[in-house]
Amino acid sequence: MLESSGFSLARAGVVVGLAGVCFLGAGFWSQSGDEDQASKVHVSQALRASVDQMLAHIRVSDAIVPPAAVPTPRCNATSPDHPRWIGRLEALDQHLHRLYEQGFVKQRYRLDVAGWTSQPQVRDLSCQDASRPLQWVLSQTRQSGLRFLENLQWRERQPASRHSRYPGELQVVMGQESLSTRSPWFGIPGCIFWTDAATGTPIHAGKKVNASNAFCESQVRMVAKDARADADAPQLPGLPVILEQLSSWRMPQSDLYQRLIGDRNQSPVKGQLQPVGLHAQLGIDPHWQNRMQMIAQCFAGVDTPICKSIMPGGAERYEGARVRMAGIAVVDVPSGRVVVAASASSPCFEHDKTRSGPKPKDCPALTEGNVHRPRLPQAITNHAVFTQAPPGSLVKPVLMAGILQSPLPSASIDGLDRALQRSDSQQFLDAMLCRRQLGNGPFAAACDRPQRILESVHRLGWNAGCDGKQEWQKARCGMVDLMRGKALADAPANLDPRLLEANLYRPAQLPVLTGHLMVEETNTNSPGWKDMPIAAKLPTPEQRLACAQSGPKGYVRCKGPRMELVSEGYGQGNAQATPLGVAGLLGALAGSAQGLPPRSPHILIDFWTTQGRPDEVTNQLLVSQGLAQGPAGLDLAISQRVIAAMETTHTPGGTAHAACKRVMGEPACLVSLGVAGKTGTPGDADERSLQKLMRDQALHTACVDAGKTRCHELHPLPRPRYRWYGALFKSAGSNQYDKAIAVLVHGNWRRTDGRYAEEGNAAAEIAFHAIQQVREMGARR
Repeated sequence: MLESSGFSLARAGVVVGLAGVCFLGAGFWSQSGDEDQASKVHVSQALRASVDQMLAHIRVSDAIVPPAAVPTPRCNATSPDHPRWIGRLEALDQHLHRLYEQGFVKQRYRLDVAGWTSQPQVRDLSCQDASRPLQWVLSQTRQSGLRFLENLQWRERQPASRHSRYPGELQVVMGQESLSTRSPWFGIPGCIFWTDAATGTPIHAGKKVNASNAFCESQVRMVAKDARADADAPQLPGLPVILEQLSSWRMPQSDLYQRLIGDRNQSPVKGQLQPVGLHAQLGIDPHWQNRMQMIAQCFAGVDTPICKSIMPGGAERYEGARVRMAGIAVVDVPSGRVVVAASASSPCFEHDKTRSGPKPKDCPALTEGNVHRPRLPQAITNHAVFTQAPPGSLVKPVLMAGILQSPLPSASIDGLDRALQRSDSQQFLDAMLCRRQLGNGPFAAACDRPQRILESVHRLGWNAGCDGKQEWQKARCGMVDLMRGKALADAPANLDPRLLEANLYRPAQLPVLTGHLMVEETNTNSPGWKDMPIAAKLPTPEQRLACAQSGPKGYVRCKGPRMELVSEGYGQGNAQATPLGVAGLLGALAGSAQGLPPRSPHILIDFWTTQGRPDEVTNQLLVSQGLAQGPAGLDLAISQRVIAAMETTHTPGGTAHAACKRVMGEPACLVSLGVAGKTGTPGDADERSLQKLMRDQALHTACVDAGKTRCHELHPLPRPRYRWYGALFKSAGSNQYDKAIAVLVHGNWRRTDGRYAEEGNAAAEIAFHAIQQVREMGARR
């Protein structure tokens, strides 16, 4: 079968050189056919020197000097090219981190931005000029994946006898063999097609009128007759990370492409037959993506007339930003396509996380310990896909689904629908832990509802692999492959063993967390998570009663063994989710309620040849292994009841009513909007003002210095201020819940009193703006 598809194991030894500077540039279209061209190095001497200078400042992460300690370039947050500069720095850091994750290098490396930009040749350059060597290196990684970085000469991978060739802190150099000595115009990269969110038809998007776009416009119509070209390319944060996963199939220069496809995928260009990489269709809708990207940026402090109409009142906060961070994910319910992954951060938030470059203007004055920062600096790629946070009350629809599956006669659920509308956590915990009457009385001894909730979590697409038998599965608990939507804990199926033997199984794979709830850490040397053993974790009826009666509202001072379930019921404890994962879970809930097979969220639809059909060999490697059909789903009646309760959260008395009124107007929020949503507020959100944070930081430092105990309890360090909103909604012309949206934000402080400005739920407001915008766009089509 493999041979009939054009595959030969003998081709496994074919290795090709690295790609040159670019594949689809002016040089290709004006190719003269000079035979000597193949022997030249396709990079100018000046560019080579600037790249060498930049690479000389790649350091082991722990050795990087703080940016504030050295000069910085003529490139600041007011420069028009500054966001692109920051994005390229983040992309390079992601590539270096992947070298470490994949074990190619043993140490974690980063570019010492401050050290590099303090050099006389760089210090006075604009953002655009300073980033030229960075842009060139990233172009190589886009074309050949990590292989370009792997072909550099790394000090730690050299024998000790050669270390003298690396003076001082030099860690990596670009030898001559790292550059291509074959024509850079050999072959054409596969095109990237996008997808109409309403119809699923392919789109080719690109603003520039050039030969590259003309070629791709002609190719997109080969895929589908109703495909179209579009002027607006999507503004998709983190796109280089996605494209890197596709490079082995999109780049005809890649060794894997040469071994498996070779010359079978060609197209005439300028009268000459050229090898063409496979085209990739992604589920993102350019119009939806750009509109929601604009909304996220407005809330994160971008100052434009449009933003002022969307988000009035931001000026009272630092940076003029309603929130410091926003991530918006939208999933198509019937297909599972990720149609939006919008992400924005305020400049100060980015600086806090990455700790690179000069400090932006108008940042809140905080001591180092008062900034909620990760243990190690982070590259901010896309908050909608990668940022994890406790889901808080967003877990209530899942809790309700599990509770409804266990209608115990000894435990009540009367009032549960109303409790979801107003997000009454105490009554939800009463129902979850089998109280005889919500809000009052003892608890039933027998209680299987937590177990039913855990089963519902799995059936809606979270906790994938958390019930795995092997340690490698537990290490991937809750993780899926964003490209195909397949749980990473699922072993590949239907693969010819010869593919593995020849090292030809290289899926386009991007691991992301969807979510996990009711899990605990594994007690082995392998890090990971596993499902809680519910029977062993269930408190006794007496313990549940004591916990329910603690504090004025109950469940606030629960101490002793077996209390982990209480934290999980609040959507805290070990519970974690991403906006993409929340949207996927809600999409599975909607699919169950509508009698549709639930689909897992994924961004890659398919690879296409120049003849407009999937490649046979690629199908064997990527499709026949079993594209995930999605989670099992829930009972139709239970799903419908949960969604009906969610439809009341934007009406009077609901937790999203205020946000709905601010965006949609009060009359619209009195009736059904075609929206079924839920707010989420992790209960451990930090309520302290900036002044209180600084006082607590000083007290905490003094406590630790004095060698006292309970310092973290008495004077806690800052915690993130997250807010969530997740919803199902009906897009224009649909009578079914065909889209799921999830929004995650991090709050901001007011300048006047230093307190968090939380007049309403910004995450819900962003979602209502997004729903309103996409409906208007749909109505105009």
